[in-house]
Amino acid sequence: MNPQQIKLIHLLAGAEAVSGEQLGVALGISRNAVWKHLQKLRGLGLEIQAIAGRGYQLQAPLELFNKETIDAALHQHSLQLPGRLIIQAETASSNDDLKNLPPEQQHGSVIIAEYQSAGRGRRGRTWVSPFGRNIYLSMGWEFQHGVNQLAGLSLLAGLTVVEALASFGITDTRLKWPNDILRGKAPALAKLGGCLVEISGDIAGPCQATIGIGLNLRLPDDIDIDQSWADLRDRSDISRNTLAAEIIARLLQALPVFSSRGLEPFIEAWNQYHAYAGETVHLCGPDTSMTGVALGIDKHGALLLQDESGIKTIHSGEISLRRK
Repeated sequence: MNPQQIKLIHLLAGAEAVSGEQLGVALGISRNAVWKHLQKLRGLGLEIQAIAGRGYQLQAPLELFNKETIDAALHQHSLQLPGRLIIQAETASSNDDLKNLPPEQQHGSVIIAEYQSAGRGRRGRTWVSPFGRNIYLSMGWEFQHGVNQLAGLSLLAGLTVVEALASFGITDTRLKWPNDILRGKAPALAKLGGCLVEISGDIAGPCQATIGIGLNLRLPDDIDIDQSWADLRDRSDISRNTLAAEIIARLLQALPVFSSRGLEPFIEAWNQYHAYAGETVHLCGPDTSMTGVALGIDKHGALLLQDESGIKTIHSGEISLRRK
């Protein structure tokens, strides 16, 4: 995305239509060039309407991410990022961008993107990332202990998101082990977001975690996603910047506790949001297939599953969980 296209988005971000002539003057380009840029933006998922006699207008006003607004919201929590806050209009993957920062800059840094061309979820799945509609956020954190002690970090990330949403009065969210955020009323729960944690470093430590969070705020009606999805379109009163800042704040508060005490202090809270608590579920993977009652999680982030032979401890790996 070039600077002219970024400026064009800012010109259209308000509620009023803007004529092609006005856009051309503001950008110093022809109306034909404006039209070509608009086509590029439509390809990123922006819904731009052409209104006869008035010009161009977004189907809905757009709140772009703003560094000063997020910093101010963190300040209200008496918090400050240990690293950098980077906002990007377009990227392939916010997780990859964070991992590509110099190692000494990754800890406590956050990258937020308006659009991802190659966003991904668990097990290499594509994360659909239209422009300006959702939250695509990655935070880096360094841990002094080894990789094995970071099991359950994606569960903690999911918990911080649902607790952030609860602070805005959104109480119909649930957590699906190991890293999905669901919304709705059982049994009609649909995917609202997800967490992807990627870890690098020595087995014995220290190691660097990249915590990626994707959260649907307002998806297009015709979005092509191969599963049931949910968003927050009914809560258009919630600012993207304020919500992103609340998630960051809760991560900043939770990660030092996790670093010193692991997942154990968060187990009770996670189980309260457990989507399938006490339900019969089916787990399947390349070499695994089993059915049982989901009991909750243990201090290592494993799912406790009870079947006819007793309680089994299930670690995530390549296993998928479905309601039976």
